[in-house]
Amino acid sequence: MDPFLNIYFQIDKDDSGVITMDELDDYVKTHDLDPKMIEQWKILFDRENTGEITLDRFCDVLGLQPAQARAMRVEKAHAEPPASIDTDLLILYEDIDERDKTNILDKVRSLVREQPKDDRSKVAAELKRYLDKTYGRCWQVIVTDHSLWANVTCVSKYSLHVRLGTCCYLLWMTSE
Repeated sequence: MDPFLNIYFQIDKDDSGVITMDELDDYVKTHDLDPKMIEQWKILFDRENTGEITLDRFCDVLGLQPAQARAMRVEKAHAEPPASIDTDLLILYEDIDERDKTNILDKVRSLVREQPKDDRSKVAAELKRYLDKTYGRCWQVIVTDHSLWANVTCVSKYSLHVRLGTCCYLLWMTSE
C-alpha cells in the first residue's frame, strides 16, 4: 500500500473517508510528530478550510485513484489482524449479566485467535453453537466488518453487541 494512504487510513480511525482536524491533531500528538504537519496538511488538502480532508481530495492532490485507495483499504482490513485483540474492544450495546458478558467475550477472543482471518463464518457458527449449548436456544450471531443496521427483538438480559478488532459481533437470544 502507498505509504501516504497508509498514514491517511491510520488517521481516519472511523473509516469514514474523511479526516477531521481533531483526528489529525490526535495522530500528530500520539506519534509525537511536528505540530506544523497539521498546517501543512491543511494547506495541501483543505484549501477551502472546511476542517476536513476527504479521501477524494487527498488522492487528487497526490495523483492517486480514490477507487483503488478504497479497495486497498478494504483489502488491508481483511489481511491484517487487529493490533491487539484483547485491548481493541468497544461495547456498542449490552443488556446482559456481567459474568455472562465476560464468558462470551472470552469465547469470542478464543475463536478469533483460532480461526484464519478469512474464515469468519466458522467463528459465527462456533459461537452460535457455544451460546446455544451454554445459555440455551435460540441465539442469533452476526459477524461483520462493514456497515450494518439492525432492529431485533430479543430475550431480556441476553443481548451483546461489540466491536473487537476490525469486526463487529452482534449476539442476541430470541425465544423459540
